[in-house]
Amino acid sequence: MAKTGKLTALEVRNAGVGKHGDGGGLWLRVRPNGSRAWLFRYTWAGREREMGLGPTDRVSLAEAREAARDARKLVARGVDPISHRRATRRAVPTFKACAEAYIEAHAPGWRHGKTRRQ
Repeated sequence: MAKTGKLTALEVRNAGVGKHGDGGGLWLRVRPNGSRAWLFRYTWAGREREMGLGPTDRVSLAEAREAARDARKLVARGVDPISHRRATRRAVPTFKACAEAYIEAHAPGWRHGKTRRQ
């Protein structure tokens, strides 16, 4: 396995434009506009994939290393980290679903059936 922990916090803050490897698939991407973000690069089904781990102002170096370690474990178990993350996200309910839940919760207190139909 590749050596991890190559970057320091100072190097993260002062890194120039481009991609800078920390090892173990963790990369720091610095864009020309100055934005900095963490990436986890891995091979899945013969293709190179990149999974964003978040910007450096919200995700520290230690947190990025931990997220990359978790993603490496998923790859080792035969689970695609991007698909896993999508599957575990909480679904946002539609307006229709919210409206139907509201009607079901409040309908017993309404005086007329007409109100429910409206």
